Amino acid sequence: MRTICESFADARGLPNYPHGVIFTFWEQYVRLRFYLAMAAVAALAAVFITLAIILFNIVAALLVVLSFVCRFLYHILYCDTGCALTSGAQFTKYLTIYHMPSVL
Repeated sequence: MRTICESFADARGLPNYPHGVIFTFWEQYVRLRFYLAMAAVAALAAVFITLAIILFNIVAALLVVLSFVCRFLYHILYCDTGCALTSGAQFTKYLTIYHMPSVL
């Protein structure tokens, strides 16, 4: 849809953009992965800074953050069923086994 709008704008010199309920609704999902990655990076940075201040040890804070990242990436790539964490049940199982057994 965007390529059609851009080609029409280039050919005739009239900028256009489709609007309506459907376009407005789906626009929020265009950059969803980018914003999810930015939120994850911000959360890991906050954890790193907090642990570095509490523990007075940058290396220990870095090891905790890297441990979480490596473990999470491992389970996304090589989970039990051979697929990513696609269902809520798989994610709950992941959290129960590896991160928050007392909460769940």
